[in-house]
Amino acid sequence: MLFHVEHQHSWDTCFGGDPEKRKLWEDVSYLAQNNEVTVREFIVNPSEHNFFLVLEAPDYASVERTVGQTKTLGDMRIVPVINWADLPKPNNPN
Repeated sequence: MLFHVEHQHSWDTCFGGDPEKRKLWEDVSYLAQNNEVTVREFIVNPSEHNFFLVLEAPDYASVERTVGQTKTLGDMRIVPVINWADLPKPNNPN
């Protein structure tokens, strides 16, 4: 299964200068390996304080074990997604 993870925090709550809080994100790669999760993409927009990940995981629980510790650092959305090519084809006779 694929999951899109989006994290956002404000300038006021930015943790960039806090090594302990930063480590929560730095641990994601290690935790992913331990939970059978593949990090396909991990990209950030530092000026907007947004993080975007695409994770491949056997289930939602594995994703939670991988990124759950970062939820204390801002808002997060975790959404199951599929590849465009895997969308069902419409039954359109035209």
